[in-house]
Amino acid sequence: MTKRSTIGGQRPTTSIINSHSSGGTSTVSMNAASMASARAIGSGLMNSGVLSTLLNVTSGAGRVPLLAIGTVDATSRTIRLRVTVDGTVVFDATSSAIAANGNGIFAAGAFASAGVFAPSEPIVFQKSFKVEAAYVSANPTETDKLQLLYQMHRS
Repeated sequence: MTKRSTIGGQRPTTSIINSHSSGGTSTVSMNAASMASARAIGSGLMNSGVLSTLLNVTSGAGRVPLLAIGTVDATSRTIRLRVTVDGTVVFDATSSAIAANGNGIFAAGAFASAGVFAPSEPIVFQKSFKVEAAYVSANPTETDKLQLLYQMHRS
């Protein structure tokens, strides 16, 4: 019998169901300044309707207590966030139209109120962790119009 080490005794996440998984948008402005411990990554150049990889961990284990994506301007767009853990898509949600700076989708964690982080169960991975995002708007291409916010603990 082969034993497999798991981070903190937790098995990898297999599914994430929350208020955003069915297309909800956040009502609180989320930004790195209000979350001093969050890492922020700009989306780079993206094409409308096409998933782009924003974060890709290809080896090792870890957990992610915060994972969110939001807009950085008030241009109307929908955003999609897809999270893959150890080769399995565990979260794939598309927002309704967002026309406010800083609103978006949480896959892990949330804001309890402006600037206050409310933790949730972390996303746990053993081998790999991938985050992809897409937007749909009238603009065929955009650069850094989405911002990924996350916390990650590696082992």
